[in-house]
Amino acid sequence: MSNERSFKEEKLGTKIVIITVVSFLLLGSIGVVIGAFYFGIVGLFQVLGVEYASLWSLLWFTLFYFFLGIFGDIMIKVFVILTSMSAKWSIPYKKYSIIMYSFFVNWTIVSLLNQWMSSIEIELITQMVFALLIALLDYVSRSKKETEKAIRG
Repeated sequence: MSNERSFKEEKLGTKIVIITVVSFLLLGSIGVVIGAFYFGIVGLFQVLGVEYASLWSLLWFTLFYFFLGIFGDIMIKVFVILTSMSAKWSIPYKKYSIIMYSFFVNWTIVSLLNQWMSSIEIELITQMVFALLIALLDYVSRSKKETEKAIRG
């Protein structure tokens, strides 16, 4: 006989504890990801010489970049799928196109945020360097298996 009960059969107090723990774990993991983005952007902006009014404006930039990046990743995946469906493009060109799609999407996001936020000033060349670095980091951080799957379709 099994001691396992379904969630519906648990007492109200146990349900509250389970929901609270799962919520804290979820919020904690999202916080770690956003924190990594934040400190990565702080370091990159220090190296690139980007001017910003305060660390709070940089936090807002990071949050907006993170959330717009979700939609950007969807666009990149669509572009990669369309590219992989083309039989006339070579594999090196497909790899190059993944980096270029990521570059253009990241540059668009950074440009939009630069225009929208008056507390951060990013020069055009710095936007391009930032977008290229993010695109290269994104490409390098992908697993080889994931990249091959995207290229081969």
